[in-house]
Amino acid sequence: LIGSLVWGRFGERSDADVVVRGLAPSAHGATWAALEARVGVAVDLLRFEDLPDDFGSRVLEQGVEIHVA
Repeated sequence: LIGSLVWGRFGERSDADVVVRGLAPSAHGATWAALEARVGVAVDLLRFEDLPDDFGSRVLEQGVEIHVA
């Protein structure tokens, strides 16, 4: 998790920013829909492999890992 949910600024209009490592591009849509249905708020689903290096580094340093498969 990254963004306002992790950094204490989550509000009424916020979404859950989720970064996933190893998610196949073809699975993005189904995974996004399943997450939104499960958490009950809008989800911004990002593939770690698609992130610019500087943003990926920030995710690794400041994000919160919620599950390791």
